[in-house]
Amino acid sequence: VRHLFNRMVAVINASPHLNPTLTEKERIATEKQGYEYLNRLVHASIPQALPSAQYQAIDATSYPTMSAPPPKPESMTTKKSKKGKRKTSSKKEFPPYEKDYQRDGSAFVRQRTGAHDPDGRWGYQTPTPGNGMQDTFFGHSALASVASYPQDNPYRELKLVTAMMVIPNATDHSAATLRMINDHLIPFHGTDFTLLTDRGFTNAKPENWADHLLAAGIEQVIDMRKDDLQIRRDKDTGVIMFAGAPFLPWTPEALFEAVSRPVRYTTNPDNPEEHIEAFHAAIAALDPYALIPNETRRPNGNRQYLVPQHDRALATAAQRKTKVFTQATIRIKKQAFGKLQQHHRWGTPKWIEAYNHRTAVEGVFGNLKDREQGGVTRGWIRVVGIPAMALMLAAAMVYHNLKTAQHWAEKNLKTDVDIYEFDTETELRSQIKNDQPRQPNAPPTAA
Repeated sequence: VRHLFNRMVAVINASPHLNPTLTEKERIATEKQGYEYLNRLVHASIPQALPSAQYQAIDATSYPTMSAPPPKPESMTTKKSKKGKRKTSSKKEFPPYEKDYQRDGSAFVRQRTGAHDPDGRWGYQTPTPGNGMQDTFFGHSALASVASYPQDNPYRELKLVTAMMVIPNATDHSAATLRMINDHLIPFHGTDFTLLTDRGFTNAKPENWADHLLAAGIEQVIDMRKDDLQIRRDKDTGVIMFAGAPFLPWTPEALFEAVSRPVRYTTNPDNPEEHIEAFHAAIAALDPYALIPNETRRPNGNRQYLVPQHDRALATAAQRKTKVFTQATIRIKKQAFGKLQQHHRWGTPKWIEAYNHRTAVEGVFGNLKDREQGGVTRGWIRVVGIPAMALMLAAAMVYHNLKTAQHWAEKNLKTDVDIYEFDTETELRSQIKNDQPRQPNAPPTAA
């Protein structure tokens, strides 16, 4: 078993520390091929009869290694000041969140931590009871996408992993996640889904995130940061842009100032969140002033809107000269939206209904780390290095998918055959390119 495991790890080993003979080009190609193999395993654990999910929720989570960690970089340690307050040192051992960890000149390739896990690196995590309420950890970051169906869909309980990757800590998640989407999610699931991510991804500059999704034809549902809730005026049309949506320029500014992000988004009237009712009221007060989209987003990012006629008498002399006042419909260019463009207006009931599907990936991560379920915690396996840990995480995700599908089938009085049976001959013909050369014993390449 150990020999077979090592042979499997060797095939996907793109680590610059465990396989130093690889050139930069070979390392990049090996990582892509390795995750293609692992994601084929994950994809095979999804029942073929399932329809495409409307939502794909994506997130990153901490993935600690069993290796004893080296001392923390000074940038991550805190010291007490003369007044007794704790402060963070400004000295940094490694550049934080570098753009591309694959390059020869990256800090990850050049690092020498001295730890038993040569790929391990210190990183930050959200403190939770499951990780001992620690805000730092030594190991890697795991990326995953999870399918989610609407509440009225019979498959709504099936939260299945659809793609995965493991990347070094302290690296930019956006670039690696786009690779996961393009190389391992779209080939199996197409682009007919809505992407849900947290603000750690969507806060990236448009050229590093949103523009790539636009080019692929993928819609996303995104939340706002505090600095996104500011009025910005579009000189081309005269509209006010607020939280990524266009409004009439004569909208009272007090209505925008009344909008404050709640702790938790919900449309449940019995929710105890004290700010949610005020939030719903503030969003509703803006409804009459919001422009109405009359077509889907164009491939170039532009979008056409109907102009409401509400309170036109409030328009100033300058506002009466703008396109939004003189035209019944206007086209708003991509640049006006920036990184914030999305299908539903932020904060509306439809947006909340869609955004709440993002918890699907958080729930799967919670199940994987629960000791009574996946058990993916520090020391759960006695291997180190990103290749070996990625292989074992893929196995854990396959187990999660199989277990979840079986539980759903039993609950709905179905069998494994009902949900996994498909025409093998036809399926293989659709996936294999017979004319494409491949390495001996390598898995078939997708058509």
